[in-house]
Amino acid sequence: MTKPTPHDRFAQAVFSNPQHAEPVFRAVLPEALARELDFTRAELLPSLFLDDDLDERRADFLFRVPLAGQEVYLLTLLEHQSSNDPTMAARLLVYAGRALDRYLRDHPRAKRLPAVIPIVLYHGARAWSAPTELLELYALSDANATALRGYVPNLRFFLDDLSQTADDELRRRPGPVIARLALVVLRHAQALRTARDPSATLDSLARSLSGLLQQARDRAGLVVILRYMLEIVELEPEEGQEILVRALPARIEEDVVTAGEILHARGRAEGKLEGKLEGKLEGMRELLLRLLRAKFPPLPAQAEQRVGAASETQLQAWSDRVLGATSLDEVFAEPA
Repeated sequence: MTKPTPHDRFAQAVFSNPQHAEPVFRAVLPEALARELDFTRAELLPSLFLDDDLDERRADFLFRVPLAGQEVYLLTLLEHQSSNDPTMAARLLVYAGRALDRYLRDHPRAKRLPAVIPIVLYHGARAWSAPTELLELYALSDANATALRGYVPNLRFFLDDLSQTADDELRRRPGPVIARLALVVLRHAQALRTARDPSATLDSLARSLSGLLQQARDRAGLVVILRYMLEIVELEPEEGQEILVRALPARIEEDVVTAGEILHARGRAEGKLEGKLEGKLEGMRELLLRLLRAKFPPLPAQAEQRVGAASETQLQAWSDRVLGATSLDEVFAEPA
């Protein structure tokens, strides 16, 4: 299972709330359609992606939203990678298919299906330049693509490209202050993460956010925003905290401290967990090496290196085999 990244945690904390995702929807969907969507009754559905299809580059959200007496699904992907994904339209078709498959399993007698509307929120360093329609990805001539339109699987997605949206425009979007803050911070996330002068970059971003931060009353949301900034900038948390305290209004200082404390606590917890796991693995390696040395002396250096690089699953499997094995090849054999 992929370990959640700061981007994943931030996206989950902010955009899993449909009211916080609403400014994205209203920015890209046709105005007449957006007016009919009842976001006050929007519901976040369980993730479609419980395997490794979505790695650290993306976070996914599937919302069920009432629309004129019916319902639609808003399938939203937050794209974390610095460059755009040329196969995004193909991936979205697969994900939309999963949403419909789940609906059919839950409603086996259904005669009609909810529309699945795909939306990509992108905050890469450069403008999105990949196709937004699946038909453009097929290895077809223009003439054949035109002839087959409507007969081959196709999908177009709405794109909210933050790299091409000015901060002022994001600040003016309708919606909660926390949502607008999150969008501005996401727009600058790549620059914050890769800055040559991270101190100056963090200070500049914090000062530009000062007005919005003054308006924010959701203190839990504020802490999420501040923690994300501290987590992705290439600075020690204490140094980042000092910069934010100097740059931001005095009333935000307590939230900056809270964000830093949460970051410290998570680091300590993850360090302890990783330490316990590594200690367990070292014990398994030592036991396996003792068994191998006793049964197959002298043990080749290559075998010792292999044990040293093995995962917990491999160590367990090799330990189970060693007593009955007649050779090292049998111990290290891969499953058929």
